[in-house]
Amino acid sequence: RETAERQPGHMAERRDSRETWPFSLSAALLAAGGSPPPLPPPFPPPPPSPPPSPPPPSPPPPSSPPPGPEAVPQAPSHTNHTISPRPHSQAEFAPELAAKCACLDSDPHFWMPLTLQKEDYLAVMGKKGTPAGEAAAHYARMAAFAAKFAPGGGGILGCVDVGAKALWWDYGRLELYQTNNLHAAEEGPSPHALRTFLKLQPQGAPESDASGRQQRNQLGAGLTVHPSAVVLNCRIGSGTIGAGCVLVNVTAPEVEVEAAILMSVTSAGPVRGKRGVLYNVVHEGSEPLSADAVRADVFQPGGKQIVVSSSIETDGGKAWKVTLPENAFSFEEVYKQNQKLDVSECQALGAAAHKRVAQALETLERLP
Repeated sequence: RETAERQPGHMAERRDSRETWPFSLSAALLAAGGSPPPLPPPFPPPPPSPPPSPPPPSPPPPSSPPPGPEAVPQAPSHTNHTISPRPHSQAEFAPELAAKCACLDSDPHFWMPLTLQKEDYLAVMGKKGTPAGEAAAHYARMAAFAAKFAPGGGGILGCVDVGAKALWWDYGRLELYQTNNLHAAEEGPSPHALRTFLKLQPQGAPESDASGRQQRNQLGAGLTVHPSAVVLNCRIGSGTIGAGCVLVNVTAPEVEVEAAILMSVTSAGPVRGKRGVLYNVVHEGSEPLSADAVRADVFQPGGKQIVVSSSIETDGGKAWKVTLPENAFSFEEVYKQNQKLDVSECQALGAAAHKRVAQALETLERLP
């Protein structure tokens, strides 16, 4: 998927001796990369960060940590695709997973070939620039997989009725990624349910319970935090975290933010801004890091750190092939660069960059 609206793909969640808090549940790609698979709620002992799916994920350039993807068929908001379990199914793509040599997405490479007629599938993939021979070969492979997975026939994909009153938090486009992450810092039945789902408050706790919105932090005496803000696993010296903010895995000497989303951000300088989205950002300069717009950093072998910037207003689908003035590459170019890389190696490089800046701040005694 185009990245304008997903989460950056080959980006480390984070990082040093502290736990990773996979708070972002988006399948959206923020600004540059593929989209990671949905992450679990942050509280149980977190498992190792799952590698991005194409990363997600938004958020690097497929669709939503900055711009927006082309529309693809989606299940209605009251349904969800499910897979019928088969205890002895084959690991069809084990060779590609082991070699880390392929980039497959759930829509064009999984459910579409399983549910569309061959002619329709080839037409859809042709619009995505996939040669007919390649698309036909994948369609045949998935047909063979389906025969092995369910040798007795029957459906593999279906719908589950979740009821008329189910809540729906969509992270598939950048603006939705922003809206539904900020939703965790709002009041009302839906935000309360979201915080319960994320285990930011115990099951059955009243809506007024804000005790879990700030956890596992090291905050300086000079820092003021608004009671509505969600602040998890952060190390910040001073400043103000204003109303409606969501900060996860943030290390900085100072912040002045309002209604902003900061996910895995390490900055040597102060972080300042309103209504921005920063995702997996490492800022080594002493000058302020802006939180007024959208930014996602991509780490690649050879010491490359690509800063991918955008805005909430930018339609990543329309700008997919366009190199925005503030960027060195288009979203498509970053996406293609990432396809060739080992996700685990890129995650390790990102983690090392976060750790390096955090250690420098510790040496200068600029952290609590």
